Amino acid sequence: MTVVAGGASAARPQLIRAINEQVLLEHIRRSGPVSRTELSQLSGLSKPTVSAALTTIERAGLVHATGQRTGVPGPAARLYEVRPEAGSVLGLDVGREYLRGAIADLAGNTRCRLNVRE
Repeated sequence: MTVVAGGASAARPQLIRAINEQVLLEHIRRSGPVSRTELSQLSGLSKPTVSAALTTIERAGLVHATGQRTGVPGPAARLYEVRPEAGSVLGLDVGREYLRGAIADLAGNTRCRLNVRE
């Protein structure tokens, strides 16, 4: 953060870009195949901001283009979705009698689950 007059802080451009990318990734994960225009509407971000952030997360391998939407006025829109295999999430529940765990992909699909009685 950068300190400005009056002691208030302003976010650095890097932080703002990272937040925008995270917002778009979450919208793509929740909405399934979605176009840049739809992402702009869902997020409230400008189309150029969406394009820049989408390029970054696509280069990182977190999302990919899955096709095009046709049959609506205007040019065919390229659709994006999360690449499930791009990462995993581990959830653990440590209880008094049981240890429970699950691994999910980035799309939220459970890949494995285990319950062990302690």
